[in-house]
Amino acid sequence: MSFILPEDIPTWIPLCALFWLLASVWRGWSRGVIRQAVSLGALAGALGIAVYAGPLLAPAIPAIGFPVFLRPLFAGGLVILLIWGTISAISAIVFRKTAEQGVGLVRTAFGLGGALLGLLSGLLLLGICAWGVRIAGSLADGLQTGSQVRSTAKGSSSSFNADASALPSLKKLIEESPAAFWISKFDPIKPEWYPRLGRLGQVLTSPVAIERLLADPALSAVARNPRLASLRGDPTLQEALGAADLWTLLRSPKVQAAAADTKLRDSLNLADLDSALERALHPRNRPPEPRLSEPRRAKP
Repeated sequence: MSFILPEDIPTWIPLCALFWLLASVWRGWSRGVIRQAVSLGALAGALGIAVYAGPLLAPAIPAIGFPVFLRPLFAGGLVILLIWGTISAISAIVFRKTAEQGVGLVRTAFGLGGALLGLLSGLLLLGICAWGVRIAGSLADGLQTGSQVRSTAKGSSSSFNADASALPSLKKLIEESPAAFWISKFDPIKPEWYPRLGRLGQVLTSPVAIERLLADPALSAVARNPRLASLRGDPTLQEALGAADLWTLLRSPKVQAAAADTKLRDSLNLADLDSALERALHPRNRPPEPRLSEPRRAKP
């Protein structure tokens, strides 16, 4: 198994990850085992609370240009920072750090224990980032595949965004790394969502596939939603889809309005969506149209 960094992944990404781990180890050594244990416990507890508190506090997040459906994540992040920062600050007042330990052997053990817990804390936050990369990378992978197929059919070069091309490669690198087992084991996202996002990305790059998807009988209730219909003829969104410009897509007011539409979400059945995505990509797998019975002829 090869772990050579692909050329389309910027060098600063692994360097930042390495720097974060080294900084976490050094900070753990400096803070000592007790302070670091309290900080790690506070981080784990804050993550659990943020899962439930994020959606509740999302309406209080001001509109500063970020997508509406990402506000629960920002709210959860604020909850994590508040709880984690408060408990860490209290522990810094109550407990001694490594440099304040008097005996050499105790100081060394104090520092080594803190460094180990600091490493675990750093790995935990990198794991959270890895889950985010897997989600965005799955969608970007589908967009990239769809863009390449469409360009090949037209005989032109792909307009795929160079910045977005790193996401699929980074996702693949993470899933082939030695930590892949643990990342998958504790991933809060269900495994079936990753191929689903990939198929969705492929469909979004093809206007023909989009029409097939919206015309599928399984999604008839979804296709009638006016917010979804407003996305179909938007040239800016079509250009962003062709270039796999995820940031432009997420910042689009129309996309945000559709994502925040509770009626649209409630009418979406995931099993129907999976089958409809497959039929949109492979029209031969579409179910046969129901045949209308011929009217009976009147007997002479």
